[in-house]
Amino acid sequence: IDECSMGGNMCHGGQDCENTIGSYRCVMRCGRGFRRTTDGLSCTDVDECLESHPCHQQCMNTIGSYRCACEPGFQLRNRRCIDINECRQRVCRLDQQCKNTRGGYTCIDLCPNGMTKSGNGTCVDIDECRDGTHQCRFNQICENTRGSYHCTCPRGFRSQGVGRPCVDIDECEVRHTCQHECVNTPGSHRCLCPTGYHLMANGKTCQDIDECLEQNIQCGANRMCFNTRGSYQCIDTPCPPNYQRDPATG
Repeated sequence: IDECSMGGNMCHGGQDCENTIGSYRCVMRCGRGFRRTTDGLSCTDVDECLESHPCHQQCMNTIGSYRCACEPGFQLRNRRCIDINECRQRVCRLDQQCKNTRGGYTCIDLCPNGMTKSGNGTCVDIDECRDGTHQCRFNQICENTRGSYHCTCPRGFRSQGVGRPCVDIDECEVRHTCQHECVNTPGSHRCLCPTGYHLMANGKTCQDIDECLEQNIQCGANRMCFNTRGSYQCIDTPCPPNYQRDPATG
């Protein structure tokens, strides 16, 4: 006979009726998070952390329940531990770059402008002229420097600033550029000499041409060639009485 189902208050408050073969017994009524002992006379706490592993990372058993917690660098959200992005909290210095990691973060020292990290972590110069990040345009020449670069102009041109065309220098505007006539050319100039003169090796000075010597001027009988500035003259040079001209030397 199942005495427990027959009704009647056979057990005290806080107790449950448990049917046994041929009889029944009153056992302790245990709430949620507790388990009845074998003898049924008391309740013992259930260690949910050990039995059901209900937490994502860390579980702390409490009397009648449990509490979930997270490892450092994580926060609890809907029983799940979510990584905290510490970089949003400005944890690194201004001269450092913050890199979030699982459960933490890393502060990486930044390189100065114009420098970048190499494979071994040292700062190396960026060659802006080689990688094309420079702003030198038109006929400007890019020259790399440590941490930066310069835009220079070809010889004979002057700069108007980064990214603007180099302007030709008119060397003829400078006094004493040429001894006689100066002609400006893109990036340079040319010196000219008057007729009867030739330009010397320095590219500036004019030297008279000795036509008598260089052109072997033959003036004819009883005449001699005399060089003048820019030209020459054939002058009559008769021999005095009782002299005759040496045909070899004149």
